[in-house]
Amino acid sequence: SSPQIVQACYGGIFAASTANIFKQDMKVWKALEKSLERGDNIQEGHYTERLWGVLLATPLESFQVEALRQHSSGVRGSPHNGQLSNGQLSNGLRRRKK
Repeated sequence: SSPQIVQACYGGIFAASTANIFKQDMKVWKALEKSLERGDNIQEGHYTERLWGVLLATPLESFQVEALRQHSSGVRGSPHNGQLSNGQLSNGLRRRKK
């Protein structure tokens, strides 16, 4: 099944373990490389930037998903482009004010 919350990477800066890189089939990397050959600052690059977290991050544990849900005020955006929203999330997880 698909994860409820996935990590995203904006700005093109990320780190990944070699284990997570090798989890993906080489066909995935070759297809991405081919789609990005067209040039710099292309639409495909922006889409790929949002895929890095899905492709390279270690999936969140259930306690991490629960903590994110507790410290967010909901999902912002459409169901296909939703983001957890709360200004506090960008500054790290804090206790929710009651």
